[in-house]
Amino acid sequence: GEESATLKRLKALMFREQRRNARLAKIKSKTWHKVHRKAEAREKEKLMARLAVEDPELAQSIQKEYEEKRARVRMLERSTARKKWARLAARFGGKAVQPLITEAAQREHDEKAAIDQIAKTKP
Repeated sequence: GEESATLKRLKALMFREQRRNARLAKIKSKTWHKVHRKAEAREKEKLMARLAVEDPELAQSIQKEYEEKRARVRMLERSTARKKWARLAARFGGKAVQPLITEAAQREHDEKAAIDQIAKTKP
């Protein structure tokens, strides 16, 4: 009856969405992706502006969460790059590069400790 018709409609919608996503995933154009990424960013900005008017506390918490997540991603990228450099340096550098590897590892450890300390002191 009515329930099966609704289920059928939902399945058709899901199938159509999957086909659309598969088609969009095949697009390799950098400019297309750039245009759509910017459009999504504008849309997100409009939503955040509207949310800031309607519920400023929620908007602020979402913004803070996003910034923290972005900072973690940046730190992870930097950490990964350093580890890769250290592996290559250890593999090809020999004894002369060993102090540099140790120094880089110590610097990374110190940065992480400083960030953890800042995170603990913030209310």
